[in-house]
Amino acid sequence: MLPNVKAYNGNEKYIFVSYAHKDKERVYPFIAALQKKYNVWFDEGIHYGAEWEDEIAEKVENCSIFIFMVTGNSLISDNCWDELHHARELHKNFLNIMLEKETVLPSRFRLRYGRYQMCNYFTFSSAEAAVEDLEIKCGWFTELDPAKKEKPADKRPAPSAIDSPEDMTEPALGYYEKAVSGDAAAQCNLGWCYYNGQGVPQSYEKAVYWDTKAEEQGDAGAQYNLGRCYESGQGAPKNYEKAVYWYTKSAEQGYARAQCNLGVCYKNGQGVPQSYEKAVYWYTKAAKQGDAAAQYNLGVCYYNGQGVPQSYEKAVYWYTKAVEQGYARAQNNLGWCYESGKGVPKSYEKAVYWYTKAAEQGNETAQHNLGVCYENGQGVPQSYEKAVYWYTKAAEQGNARTQNYLGICYENGRGVPKDLGKAMYWYKKAADQGAEDAKKVMKRLAAQW
Repeated sequence: MLPNVKAYNGNEKYIFVSYAHKDKERVYPFIAALQKKYNVWFDEGIHYGAEWEDEIAEKVENCSIFIFMVTGNSLISDNCWDELHHARELHKNFLNIMLEKETVLPSRFRLRYGRYQMCNYFTFSSAEAAVEDLEIKCGWFTELDPAKKEKPADKRPAPSAIDSPEDMTEPALGYYEKAVSGDAAAQCNLGWCYYNGQGVPQSYEKAVYWDTKAEEQGDAGAQYNLGRCYESGQGAPKNYEKAVYWYTKSAEQGYARAQCNLGVCYKNGQGVPQSYEKAVYWYTKAAKQGDAAAQYNLGVCYYNGQGVPQSYEKAVYWYTKAVEQGYARAQNNLGWCYESGKGVPKSYEKAVYWYTKAAEQGNETAQHNLGVCYENGQGVPQSYEKAVYWYTKAAEQGNARTQNYLGICYENGRGVPKDLGKAMYWYKKAADQGAEDAKKVMKRLAAQW
């Protein structure tokens, strides 16, 4: 029996748990243990009728701690990878929970996420024991527990207590030697090493210390890093206003990543009054320097007319800039422009090309769109089998619309053997998310049985 857990739905701080649905029996006891003291959100909390991708993105953006349940299933889940990428881009407080001792971590995971703090869950006798260990070893839980006293906002250890050169490896030691002599670039680089745990034991507090040293000399990269720490609450108390302050200092010196992040703050009204116009201003600054995320964000603004006069042509221009760097969301959006003929001549072939690029990177919306193209023979030879393949990819990530489509395929034997049991399974998945069409079909099929 699975424990009765419900996703948190409120305005307090919460933990986001990313997992593969096939692992529910192992993940839900962990969530239940967390919920004895903390607010926890997971994908069962998506509101009926909501856009799956939008709500997931919003919940990742607003969480205080992001926890990834590492298993063989989650490491092949495109939906989990999307959540991982988004949390990493936002510099969230990040924890890996290893459920299986024998799990082999793929290279891309080790490269991007292996350096984050990791808990070997399989070594503990119970979920409660694992949570207790996390509380002891990870200070992030303090800000979520009102019973615990928060750390002073600006208290930093003295330089002599900050560093142990004997624990360093190259190039961190080289940066340290230059940093103590007052070299701003070395101080910034040393802060980066501490932030990422490269060449030194990972420490956000030490990252903030050295970034502050470099910032005092006006280093733009250090100012960006400080903004990132305040935005994520890593090494400093979470504070959007201070994040905006440091992003602005860096952005005004032309630092592209800071410009993009500052644009996001204005778009979402985090630390500043919400303003699409100012978001566009900073996106444009970063986009012109080649920042792919900013190029995509600027394309979205032009497509929707947010902060700028609506222009599909300019949206396509910026999407194209981003897709040239392999940005999956931009690839999907460019595909839609070609399918709908917005900003470019209508071309199903080009739409399929870009949907495929994004779908192969795990973008759930592109997977759905590609399935539709195969089902209707738009831009590709008609193939129910390939449609089902891509529908399944998207449906397994929780796309309600795709789950309904997949139910239709099983009900009518399109691309798969006719199977009313599997049809009902996918219809129910869609209906549980509020899909009215799926609810009606379920009633009709139930009456036939």
